[in-house]
Amino acid sequence: MPYYRTPEQKEAIRAAAEMRKAERKEFAERVVEMRGDLVLHGEIASAAKPWHGRVCGVYFLLCKGVVVYVGQSVGVHARVDQHEMAGLIAFDAWHYVECEQEQLDVTERAYIDALLPVMNRDDRTLISQGLPVQRLGWRKPLDVRITR
Repeated sequence: MPYYRTPEQKEAIRAAAEMRKAERKEFAERVVEMRGDLVLHGEIASAAKPWHGRVCGVYFLLCKGVVVYVGQSVGVHARVDQHEMAGLIAFDAWHYVECEQEQLDVTERAYIDALLPVMNRDDRTLISQGLPVQRLGWRKPLDVRITR
């Protein structure tokens, strides 16, 4: 049995097609305007860094240009993502230094002792700086608010 459209249905289909055509044209015009701001393929390719899969190293979480936390991981990118998802450390930038897995503990400790980030104030760090240690072990800095 053939399907017949009423004149009203045909007009609605034609109007919808015209509207989609106009939307596509408007979108194409916006893309052409925006192209002046886009980075060209050659620039992207020349600035690209090779992907090595998981990166092993020591990472730094920064807030307003100050290192607030130093950590280590055999999967730095994933670990920083975990920090962001948890939301316990406020940071707006991050950086990392690659190192061998066997050197993670030593490298991390060296950076913690040198930078004294507010979220890494464990007893060992405080003792190495000649600062008083609380009997309860690790303590949260007074000026850091942790919200959930």
